[in-house]
Amino acid sequence: MAPGFIVTVTTEEGKLLAQATGQGQFQMTPTSDVEFTFVQAGIRIVFERGDNNKVNQFTLFQGGQEMVCKRLGTFDEGTVDLSIYEGNYYSEELMTTYMIRLEENKLVAKHQRHDDVGLDPIQGDQFTANVWFMGLVEFVREGEAISGMKVTNGRVRNLWFEKK
Repeated sequence: MAPGFIVTVTTEEGKLLAQATGQGQFQMTPTSDVEFTFVQAGIRIVFERGDNNKVNQFTLFQGGQEMVCKRLGTFDEGTVDLSIYEGNYYSEELMTTYMIRLEENKLVAKHQRHDDVGLDPIQGDQFTANVWFMGLVEFVREGEAISGMKVTNGRVRNLWFEKK
C-alpha cells in the first residue's frame, strides 16, 4: 500500500482474513464474490483479476479515499541466506545503532531502548517489521556485500543506517 505498509490476506477455516503492517488481523465479510468489508473500520476492498484470471491487486476504499494495492510476487524465504544481513547498523542522523541478528532462523533488530523487532522478508533485500518506526527495511548492497539499510515508515523515507 505504501513503503513499509503491507496488507497480508489469508484464509483460515473458510474465512478471509487481512492484516496490515503493525495492526491486528481482522475478518473480512463478503458482499459479493470480489468485494469484502470490514465495517468496524469503514473499509471496503474490491479484488481485481488480471488477464491471467488471477487476483493481481485490490482497491481499498476508506474514509473517502481510494488506494490501489498491487500483489507482491511470491517469495520463498528458504532461498535467502539471512546470515548475510547480520551486523551493526549506525544512523548518523539519529546517532543510534541497531544490531541485526539471526535468531531461530529469523532476523531480529535489536536496540538498547526498544523491544526486539522481527523482520519478515517480502522480496529481494526488503523486509517488513510490525512496529510503526520501522515499517520497511531495505538492505543495500555494494556488489554482493551488504553496506547498509534504509528504513521507511509513515513519516520517514529511506533513513540511512551504515553497516559497521
